[in-house]
Amino acid sequence: MYHTLIHNACNSSNIEVLAFLEELRLPFEFISFWCDRLLAQAACTGNLEVIKFFCERRYVSNITHLMNLSIGKGYLNIIKWVCEEEPPATMTWSLNMVLFEAASNEKVDAVKYLLEYINNNHGNKETIKLSKWMFQLKNFEIFKLLYLHTTKGHGRCSQQMLRLVIGYQRLDIIELLYENNKNPMSDPFKRYKPNLFYHIIVSKNLEILQFFIKVRDQICYYSLMIMALKLNRFSMLSYIYSQRNNNNRKQYTDTEIIHFKDKLVLEIQQQKDKLNKSEDVLYLEELFDEIAKSFN
Repeated sequence: MYHTLIHNACNSSNIEVLAFLEELRLPFEFISFWCDRLLAQAACTGNLEVIKFFCERRYVSNITHLMNLSIGKGYLNIIKWVCEEEPPATMTWSLNMVLFEAASNEKVDAVKYLLEYINNNHGNKETIKLSKWMFQLKNFEIFKLLYLHTTKGHGRCSQQMLRLVIGYQRLDIIELLYENNKNPMSDPFKRYKPNLFYHIIVSKNLEILQFFIKVRDQICYYSLMIMALKLNRFSMLSYIYSQRNNNNRKQYTDTEIIHFKDKLVLEIQQQKDKLNKSEDVLYLEELFDEIAKSFN
């Protein structure tokens, strides 16, 4: 009976009935027993009045889970109540966890609200740092909000974060790093210690390769062609070859150029020897011959 009364009161937001049951001194251990289930249901339906009733009576010590549930269902009212009206001091919540939930569920409005809450210095001591999970977000708008907030737009990332960007093949993020680079004399990927172009060519992502060839200085096109040949990335090879005379090419001595050309021609010959009869063979043979002749 009590179970039905409590559920009906919660479902209909009948706070008077809930207060009446409390005044009856119902074994509130009983209410407490059902509390988690009732609160979860209230959070999923955006039922703020029921949430407030139980929170104000200290049946909730950590409201993070309830905030996450409400975010998942698209409700902001519970978050706003926690952030603006400051519920009982004994009740805690994790800003980072709630922000993660909002971002993961692609709730742009919730992310914007939480970041604005942080910017207004409401006394929450948690800090938001650029983290691995942010680079896994599919929603670029949300990533951009988080990136600009955490970096203040200075355009720098740690080596670990840069490797994530390349690993996840996020051209949109790469472009953002360059667009928000406050120092045009400093390359945002300067901290990328491994061979950047090697990882790009391995990834087979021609668009990312094209972008970096456009923005970087001192590019060794000979090395890139040799790399593309060794890795059988022939569409990339064709593009690199077409860009070899760009102004951003690295300058070498005549001796160094001869060395690179010899290596390149040798690699081309080895690749030609490996070719099997297929539809692409004629195109590749012509490409290889054109490259080899251009260095004679």
